[in-house]
Amino acid sequence: MLLAKSTPPVGLRQHTRDVLLALTELRAIWPEIPACIDRAAIFHDVGKAASGFQSMLRGTGPPWHFRHETLSAEILRQCSDMGDKDSILAYLTVLTHHKNLGGGGKVSLAFQECYSQSQYSRWFDK
Repeated sequence: MLLAKSTPPVGLRQHTRDVLLALTELRAIWPEIPACIDRAAIFHDVGKAASGFQSMLRGTGPPWHFRHETLSAEILRQCSDMGDKDSILAYLTVLTHHKNLGGGGKVSLAFQECYSQSQYSRWFDK
């Protein structure tokens, strides 16, 4: 089983179901939440499936030192047509679901270290 959380252990599939259920409950309050946020909910933690992240969660490997949401967003980008507004909104939602991109006109170092379009970027080998 792929883990989403280690203490207590929660599987990635169950965690995603829980997030989708919470989103359904939020729509009862804010029905204007766009449908593309469902896609963001599905993809938001898929980066946690990376073997290094799983090893860290299981206590069998070193700290991962990589933002899982950056990898999750890249997986979403690879699976989407990024030419439409909804895909970009879903992408940004996944990318920023734990941390904002920065402030004062500067991108956070946590994101700068992860981002690259080349096959040599840090996310590519994850």
